[in-house]
Amino acid sequence: MTSHLYRNSLESRIFDTLILLVLTLVAILTLYPLVYTVVISFSSANVYNPYFYFWPVEPHFGNYLGLVRTPIFWQAYLNTIFYTTAGSLLAVVLTVITAYPMSIDSFPFRNFFMFFITFTMLFSGGLIPYYLLIRSLGLINTPWVMIVPGALSAFNVILARTYFKTTLPSELREAAKIDGAGEWTILLRIVFPLSAPIVAVIALFTAVGIWNSYFSALIFLNDRNLYPVALILREIVAGVSGAEMLPAEMRTTASIAGVRAATLVVSILPIMCVYPFLQKYFVKGIMIGAIKG
Repeated sequence: MTSHLYRNSLESRIFDTLILLVLTLVAILTLYPLVYTVVISFSSANVYNPYFYFWPVEPHFGNYLGLVRTPIFWQAYLNTIFYTTAGSLLAVVLTVITAYPMSIDSFPFRNFFMFFITFTMLFSGGLIPYYLLIRSLGLINTPWVMIVPGALSAFNVILARTYFKTTLPSELREAAKIDGAGEWTILLRIVFPLSAPIVAVIALFTAVGIWNSYFSALIFLNDRNLYPVALILREIVAGVSGAEMLPAEMRTTASIAGVRAATLVVSILPIMCVYPFLQKYFVKGIMIGAIKG
């Protein structure tokens, strides 16, 4: 009996050790590209080469100074902040006021409306009809083309509807109506304050999507003053821009690869800073909205 328990315990420890080693290897393979990017962003142009680095060589801030002295990058950065903030707020408002009525059993034709919302997830008109639609709405080469078209997502509506239906009891709404509250009062003063997890999910999904989006800007924006940072980043990585972004006095210490790495670091930093504060709401909201219902 003791030998059997010892064997099981030994096998369990070996298995746990192997799992730990595999997960450690996966973590290293996942994190190293990020570490490498940060290292290159602080390395001098004179010693840069495409081999492995674990710490900066001749560390300096020339690559970041190149960005600081580049007006078009910071204009794109401010544009992206505006697109992300406005788009996330609009997405939260539209999703909540669309999903909440669908979660009420007495709402007429709710299954009919949900069918058409779900139907949009299965079929798309294609790029050319989409472009013609955007042009007919007068959104071409305007900031609103980055905010309005993707503000209402069928996926987010389904998540929010499921959350409202499974988390907020109908008795709460009935009690509020007995006290004389109208539908808008119930939504704004009861439902919305109790929906922080799903609001965080919608806001985070939308914010990350807009922050990383470059294709819509590539298709619909002609004015470089309206470009988001993702499109400038694409130009730098693709080699369309880079050397011309650097001031003349920076080209001896800054490198194109270093500027690309610095641009990547500066671009992903806001999302990395915001996510830890929303993580607890995000996990709760996505689990409730996706599993139940």
